[in-house]
Order: sequence, then C-alpha cells, then structure tokens
Amino acid sequence: MEPIILFLTYFISIYVIYFIFVILMKGKEDKYKKSSQIKYFVKKYNLNFDKISYNKFLQILAITNSFIMAITATIVNYLPHLMLKLFVAFILLIILILVCYKVIGVYIERRNKNV
Repeated sequence: MEPIILFLTYFISIYVIYFIFVILMKGKEDKYKKSSQIKYFVKKYNLNFDKISYNKFLQILAITNSFIMAITATIVNYLPHLMLKLFVAFILLIILILVCYKVIGVYIERRNKNV
C-alpha cells in the first residue's frame, strides 16, 4: 500500500506543479509551442492543432509527463545506492518516455484520421 500512496503523492505533486507553470501560463503559449516536445509530435506524428485542441494536448502531455516522473521516482526511492538510483532512473526515463510518447503519437494519428 505504501508504494501506491508514494506514487500518487509524486504524481499529484508533479501534475499540480506542471499545471501551474506550463498550462496556466497564458503569455508563454508561443514559447511552449516552439519547445522540443511539441516539435517532436508535430514532425513525427503530424500533430495538427486544428484537429486536436492545444489545451487538450497540453493536458495529455502533462498527465503523461507526471506519470513518467512519478513512476521513476517511486521505483528509484526503493533502491539502496546513489549510483544505482541514477543509473536506473536514467534507463527508466528513456524507456518510459519512448513508450508513453509512442502511445500519445498513435492516439494523435488516430485522432487526425477520424476527424
């Protein structure tokens, strides 16, 4: 039960911080649209903000990034040594980013075809 509570604590904390500093910042929308995350989805999966709203995409990205960071932090929390924690965190982040971003990409491609 403790790992679930720890995961939920990490997830909610990260999501709230992400929500405040990325989604609610109205003046920084153009700057965020030029970020590497958005460019990746635009180029690789033909993201079109006419077919999926920008705010909905930001919500999806916020939930996904919070999930990735919370999973990594929860797993790394139970490892004993600092070097092992760093190594596992690095490997986990790469794997989770690749998998989760692929899932988002498939969703975007399906959304572009259906709309």
